[in-house]
Amino acid sequence: MIKINNDLTVTDTETGIIWMRNIMGSKINLFDSFTWEESNKLCVNGWRLPTALEFSELYGKVGEILLFHNNMDANFWTSNEFLPADCFGSGSAYCFDTYSRTVFFMSKDYQLRVRLVRETKQHDKIPAI
Repeated sequence: MIKINNDLTVTDTETGIIWMRNIMGSKINLFDSFTWEESNKLCVNGWRLPTALEFSELYGKVGEILLFHNNMDANFWTSNEFLPADCFGSGSAYCFDTYSRTVFFMSKDYQLRVRLVRETKQHDKIPAI
């Protein structure tokens, strides 16, 4: 079950993970995208990129994803690295496709969407860009 919070977040009550309702940068430009390294720099005050498993579990809950703002079908970075630097220049990391609900990997140099998460014990402000 997903609980809507008063601070532009939702909490997955089964996993205890808090998800940002907005895609990072969506206040500035609905189509803001970031490299994997840039995405990790957005992670402050306990916020982080979700794992591929966390994305899969969340999007497995039919109907729950409608609680997110700007919930377009897009590819999002996860925190999981696939290959270190050398193979794709800067390396590669796993991504989550919200349309097909599949996990795949991409060069870290590509620009994808970002949605951050944190554990329920964190109570810091949402990072701004």
